[in-house]
Amino acid sequence: FKEYDLYNLINPNDRVLDLGCNNGFLLIYAAYIYNCECVGVDHNAYTIKVGEICVDYLGLNEKVKLHHSGIDEYVRDNAVDGYFSKVISFATHFTNDGGYRKTLEEHLTLNHMVLCSGGMLLFETHMTHSSEDSFNEILAVCSNGLFTCRVNMFIESVNRRFIVLEKI
Repeated sequence: FKEYDLYNLINPNDRVLDLGCNNGFLLIYAAYIYNCECVGVDHNAYTIKVGEICVDYLGLNEKVKLHHSGIDEYVRDNAVDGYFSKVISFATHFTNDGGYRKTLEEHLTLNHMVLCSGGMLLFETHMTHSSEDSFNEILAVCSNGLFTCRVNMFIESVNRRFIVLEKI
C-alpha cells in the first residue's frame, strides 16, 4: 500500500475491482481501512478460500466479495460495464501459470470497459515489462482513446513499473 501510494489513490467512496487478486489481501485491507466496496477475481480456488476466511474473520462480508473465476468469465457473466471506480491489475495481463494471457491491448481494453468515466486503473507491470520501452508501449496502446497516464513510477525494489491510468 505504502510503496505504491495506494493510501492516496483509494478512498471510502470507491468501488474497487482487483483482477488476479490472489487471496484478496489488498482488497481486504482497503475495505478494512476505507470501508469501500471491493471485488476480487482469481482463477485459483485455494487462494480465494484463504481470502474468504480472512473476510469472514474480519466481518467484511458486506464490503468484500471474492470470486473464484477467470477474469474474462467474471466480466462476461456479471453486469460490471462502467461500474468500478478503481481497478487493480498487478502483474496480471500475462500470468506465468497460464491462467490469464492477453495482449496488452486486450487487457487494457477490458479494464477500460469495467471502469466508470474518470475511473483509475492501478497497473503494475511484470518484471519483464518494467523498462522505459515497455512503458512507451503501454502509452501507445492508451493513446487510442482508452486512458491518460497520471503516474509512472519504476519501483526498483521489485523491478516493476507502477502506472496509474485514468479512463478517458
